[in-house]
Amino acid sequence: MNDTTEVMILKQTDYRERAALVTVLSKEYGKLTLSAEGVRKLTSKNAGALIPCTKASVTIDYSEGRTMFRLKGARTVKAYRNIHKDLVLSAAAGVLSEIADQMTYTDHDIVSAVHTYTLLEEALDLLENNEKSDTVLALFLSTMMKNAGMSPNVDECVMCGRTNAAAVSVRDGGFLCDRCAAQAGIPPRSVTELKRFRLISKAELKHYPIVKESTERTIEDLAILLEILNRHAGIEIRSFSLYQRVFH
Repeated sequence: MNDTTEVMILKQTDYRERAALVTVLSKEYGKLTLSAEGVRKLTSKNAGALIPCTKASVTIDYSEGRTMFRLKGARTVKAYRNIHKDLVLSAAAGVLSEIADQMTYTDHDIVSAVHTYTLLEEALDLLENNEKSDTVLALFLSTMMKNAGMSPNVDECVMCGRTNAAAVSVRDGGFLCDRCAAQAGIPPRSVTELKRFRLISKAELKHYPIVKESTERTIEDLAILLEILNRHAGIEIRSFSLYQRVFH
């Protein structure tokens, strides 16, 4: 039985001679791994459709309860050409895909998969249109962390409950007041920095137009969110280091 579904390509890993394992996200089936035979051949008809950060239509024999399938065919639905020809946008898209991959589990949670799929598509569309990559990434991650119940506490001091925020603690997962920050040896941040981090932590990707007009640079906030994600969920986004190097 041939089942065809649209997917977002998250990553591709070499597998056997000239084959690859392709991780995809589907609205219908959730997160899947596809075994793509011969895709690394120069003559492969499927190779172009299986590039990470591509929207594709794939054909498999789907069977409930499984998460790995042999790929029968693939075609490109949206190539995101502007992203792939630009180093910064390409690096940003790589971060998006890795976050989506690391924070989505192959447990057939279709509701979560649909939300992540829609969010990833929206973020890639923003990058394709040359929107601010650091803000897109920060809001994408902030939304994903909210959905997973991992958002930092930016309403009060996470240690004592006082509302006079003075610093951000990765270890404690949110704001610290001046007294608790001093006790922890964490340097204070400016009011502007604290307000910006609170805005990023509270906002979602759908608020991008508002946040875009309110902030000039959010890569520092993105870095803090990624540290919190790593510290409290054990999820390390390795592609961020490349993005940091190429971001201006």
